[in-house]
Amino acid sequence: LADNKAKEGVKTTESGLQYKVTKEGTGAQVAKGDLVTVEYEGRLTDGTVFDSTKNHNNQPMDAPVVDGAFIQGWVEGLQLMKEGGEYTLYVPAKLAYGERAQGSIPANSVLVFDIKVNKVQKGEGEKLVKRAQEAQAKQMQQMQQQMQQAQQPAKK
Repeated sequence: LADNKAKEGVKTTESGLQYKVTKEGTGAQVAKGDLVTVEYEGRLTDGTVFDSTKNHNNQPMDAPVVDGAFIQGWVEGLQLMKEGGEYTLYVPAKLAYGERAQGSIPANSVLVFDIKVNKVQKGEGEKLVKRAQEAQAKQMQQMQQQMQQAQQPAKK
């Protein structure tokens, strides 16, 4: 990343995330809690692609801009963008998967993402995550009730 930092147009945030604006968006600014529809390609610094919307039938992906939903570098990088924007993010390992390998991504990998924000839905990411958490809690409660019923002795 030290060499990359010196390249024309590459900016570095306080956290160490590097980014380059390919196209500045003109729509709504992305903020934490929003739901964004994105097209992206993720690759290692050697150019190996590990994920892409092209791998998912070329369908854009809805991404909640919420801590814990994605790697920290994505959550931070998306908040720099506006609807219609296209950026390349250079994510240091500490803002990605750190010392853990993740699928085909080796431990301590710097990740590079080309991201295009197609749509911003203000506040909808937080709502989506909350609904998912509530559904999960309800499911857990139902499982606990079923387990309790199964443990009760059969009535004669």
